[in-house]
Order: sequence, then structure tokens, then C-alpha cells
Amino acid sequence: MIKSILKKTFLFFRGDILLKKTNKTPRVIFWHGVDNNPDPLIEAESIDKKAFIKQLNYLEKNYSIIGIDDFHLRYKNNKFIGDEILLTFDDGYRNNLTVLAPILKERNIPYTVFISTKNISEGKLFPTSILRLVIYGSSITNVSIPFLNINLSINKSDDEKKKTYAIINEFIKESSLKDVEIICSQLINNIPENEWDMLVNKYNSVKPLTWDEIREIQKTGCTIGSHCIDHICCHDNQNKEEVKNQIVESKKTIEKELQIDCNYFAFPNGDYTDYAKECVRDAGYKMGFSTKRVRFNYQDNEQLAIPRFSMPFNFDTFKITLNLYPKN
Repeated sequence: MIKSILKKTFLFFRGDILLKKTNKTPRVIFWHGVDNNPDPLIEAESIDKKAFIKQLNYLEKNYSIIGIDDFHLRYKNNKFIGDEILLTFDDGYRNNLTVLAPILKERNIPYTVFISTKNISEGKLFPTSILRLVIYGSSITNVSIPFLNINLSINKSDDEKKKTYAIINEFIKESSLKDVEIICSQLINNIPENEWDMLVNKYNSVKPLTWDEIREIQKTGCTIGSHCIDHICCHDNQNKEEVKNQIVESKKTIEKELQIDCNYFAFPNGDYTDYAKECVRDAGYKMGFSTKRVRFNYQDNEQLAIPRFSMPFNFDTFKITLNLYPKN
């Protein structure tokens, strides 16, 4: 309550504009999905359409929205003015086409969607989407993951479910691809097949795009970049050859399916190592993107992990975060 009052007071006196003036720098920001009345727990990756439009109105009024090719050119030539902003969306959710694209197309706003190619090709849900459906959406009162020696009750309260979610989510973020696949499979096994199908259809903002849908979204001013094959976190717990394969082969798949040059890459969860950055460079990407709230510099390796930061859904928090970051 106190924080909310302080934020509103700060914004009443246009503190957000003061932050922008004292923090004049180009920004790269990201969301995941945009949908109509998404469930705040189960569909937490998607911002509500009305809230997004409110944010977009603010961005158009206060910043210069540019496309990713223009961003790269200005970076390469060190020609930023300081009020540029690049809009990006991670994973490749179907609502990027059905809800987001019409909004941005109508306003002629360029944007980039980073996709995980296996999720697109096979319709696979993303690991955290699976986790949220199981923990928050299903009727089960106990979740079992033998691989992690986890057997936890989730029938008492939302707080209990949130704690269970946090425990399993940490394993998903820190594990290798092989282990994540086992965890996801065992998560789904907690639920009867008919209930699982019902959940996926009910909370459909978790569904990824198809290749045909991506070809449609390209027509709306959207640039497609890579987000690995399997949305793996490119940290030290991954096999190096797997990291290389994910970065290289996803680029090849996008180029084959869409008949374009895939020039941009975003690290899932923002995780990367020096080796992963080398893979991005060697694969032939012009730029890679991370998820840090810091200013970028013009060192050669920096363009392989350009900092981005995510946008909060709350409008007051959005205005403060947007203008406060990135920091040195």
C-alpha cells in the first residue's frame, strides 16, 4: 500500500519524465505474449491487451520506436540519439499473431519475435507453461516428480502452490536440456490425459505459433529471430555441443522455413556463457540479446549479448522501470 502511494506521488510530479531526461540512452525491452484477459497465474507470460495498449501509447508519446535492423545499424555506426526503443517478444506465442500483430500493424510499429524452433515445429509447450498448468490449473492435490525426488502437496492455498512452483521452476532454469525434458514429462504425468488437453485448450495463450502463422506475422512488420531450438538456458550446466547445436541449427531452420536471413538471437532466460556468445558470433548472427538492466557499450563482444529488460504489467511500475533502466 505504501509503495503504491509513493509510486503514484512520484508519477504525479512527473518523476518518470525526469528519469528519462537524466537517463538518455537507447533501450531494448521485451514481453512474451499479449492476450485478452489472461489468467494472472496460469498465463503469466502474457500481458492483458488493454494494459499493453496503455503501455504502447506511452511509448509512442515519449520514445522513438525503431526496428531491429535500424537498431543494429545505429549500434554499428554509434549513431544513437538516446530516445530509441526496440520492442521484442520472446518464445513465439500464438497470441503474438492473433492479438499483438493487429495492434502493431495498425500503428505501423516494427517489432521482433524470437522463436524456439522445435516448439514451433511440434507445437510443444514451454517448460514454465507446463509447470503453471500443472500447479495452478489442474485439479490435482499432490505433485510428484520422481526424477527430482519431489512429492509435494498443493491442495491448501495459493501460497503453497507458489512455493511448489518456485522450487520446481528453479530446477527447470538450472538443469540441462535432457533433465528438463524428463521433469516436464513427469509433470504432465500427474494429470489425466483428458484433463491435460482441456487445460491446454482453456488456457490457450500458452500455445506457440505454427510456421504458417509465423509467415503471416512476418507480413505485419515483424522480424523473426532465434530463441534456440528447445528454449534451453545457455548456462554452464548445458553440454557445450548442445549449446552450439541449439544456436546454429535454429538459425538454419528459420532460414529454411521462412526463406530469410536470420540475423538476430536472444538467449532464453538471458543465460549465456562466453562460449555461448562465441557460438552466436560463429553462427553468423549480427546481434545477440540477453536480459540485463544495464547499459550496453560498443565493445565487439557486447553486440553478442545486448542487454534487454522486461516490462512489468502494472502501468505505474512500467513507467518507473522503463525510465529508470538501463543503468551503468
